[in-house]
Amino acid sequence: MDDMKQVDVNDLLSKYSEQMQNVPLTASEEADYELEHCLDYEEDGLIYCGICHKPKQHRFVNRDGSVNIVPRPCDCDKKAILQRAEEENRKFEESICKAESEANGLALDGRLRRYTFEQDDMQNTRLRDTMVRYVKNFSYMKEHGIGLLLYGGVGSGKTFYASCIVNKLSGMGYRCMMTSFYRLLNMVWEVKERQKVLDELNEYDVLVIDDLGTEKQSEFSHSLLYQLIDVRYLSGLPLIITTNLTPKEFSDTSYFPLQRTVERINEMCIHINSGNYNRRVVKSKELLHAQNILYGMGNLTVVTGNKK
Repeated sequence: MDDMKQVDVNDLLSKYSEQMQNVPLTASEEADYELEHCLDYEEDGLIYCGICHKPKQHRFVNRDGSVNIVPRPCDCDKKAILQRAEEENRKFEESICKAESEANGLALDGRLRRYTFEQDDMQNTRLRDTMVRYVKNFSYMKEHGIGLLLYGGVGSGKTFYASCIVNKLSGMGYRCMMTSFYRLLNMVWEVKERQKVLDELNEYDVLVIDDLGTEKQSEFSHSLLYQLIDVRYLSGLPLIITTNLTPKEFSDTSYFPLQRTVERINEMCIHINSGNYNRRVVKSKELLHAQNILYGMGNLTVVTGNKK
């Protein structure tokens, strides 16, 4: 991180002349440049932009009184430079965020790292409140290995809220990982020690599998999913799953031929509809108590922080 620095817009502008003179263009870039500047015109001995009509050159008077004509950015060039600076600064901020997340034990895509409860548009306050309660009572959830199954249609906020949970828990000192089952399939397929990969997932206090059910169905994927769920079940650690599948589809053998996979998930996770919060029958008293907490029907005092 020591060699990273934020881009200064003034630095970009001051280097403009040097870049214009010294940076070689490829054939494609030269063609694009000529296309963009084909409307430029000359007036009073200077080149003017054919779009914003501001000068792209100015006269520089030397100490000896001689005059040199040197490049200067027109308004169009300044806008392009500002956009470039904003993009570079965005990448810089993402790199900082990624480094801090990795230091905190957070495995999450860059886009998802920016999802927080503070960014919520509050269109579904009941779902938000439920997710916040899960975080506030996570020490209980972790102790009893209680996770979530968030189901609902596309765009209902499942991935957003799952990301909010892991980002918040990571800030509290917990190790979190969020990925898709499709990615796990590819990752496991490429290695020989598959069980080792699955076991390493238990190094995380929270494991989130996003968009379960969208991957291509195969005997291998069905077998691996069961192994993944079983390993997590035996670890006693929370698992959070998001899926577009309805409860009926989730129990359909065409999606999950190994129904013991679904049984394991039902034992581990509280089912939450991203648009409807009807309570479901659960088996264990711990799971029922956790469900009551999430729906605001129970209280629990917890100590936040890393429990490992």
